[in-house]
Amino acid sequence: MIAYTTYNTIAKAVEIPHWDEYPYQFLNLVLSTASGYAVPILLISQNRIAQIEAAAARVVQTMLEAIKGDLGSIKSDMKALRHENAELKKQINEMLELLKKKGQ
Repeated sequence: MIAYTTYNTIAKAVEIPHWDEYPYQFLNLVLSTASGYAVPILLISQNRIAQIEAAAARVVQTMLEAIKGDLGSIKSDMKALRHENAELKKQINEMLELLKKKGQ
């Protein structure tokens, strides 16, 4: 664009044949046409990016739900193990008491 405007400005000043004078109407037409094509392409790419992000969000949500389910089962397993551990401690203490009584 710089070369285009520079050439046309200098060409007019030194009276060399040129094709677009100062308001550069032809350049404006070309740039307007290019932007007319660029805008829909940008919108399409933004929509595609939004679709990709939505799909990624669904995957993350599915993974979070699976992790929550796993955590729930792990919590219940831990609770059961604590209960069993408490029972075993109780049985060990009872056996130790019996051994102390028999040892006296």
